[in-house]
Amino acid sequence: MKVGLSGEFLSRPWTGSGQYTLHLAAQLRQLLGDQQVVLLGQGTGRPLAKLWWEQVGVVRAARAAGVELLHVPYFGPPLRSPLPLV
Repeated sequence: MKVGLSGEFLSRPWTGSGQYTLHLAAQLRQLLGDQQVVLLGQGTGRPLAKLWWEQVGVVRAARAAGVELLHVPYFGPPLRSPLPLV
């Protein structure tokens, strides 16, 4: 299974969500293999760009990468997703 992780907080690795994303990606890569885990984008820090990414961009990026399961590791997932979403 190919898993996509939203990378919104990768540009802020000192935050809890940034740390969680980095460590979760590392552990999933050990379990599933490097080719089965995709980090999707990096945060911009601008409110409107962040909102667009959360609702539209992350889903588009996941579909383009062939992701089968999308994980948004904080409380801002898209309201609608054609993919299974965690």
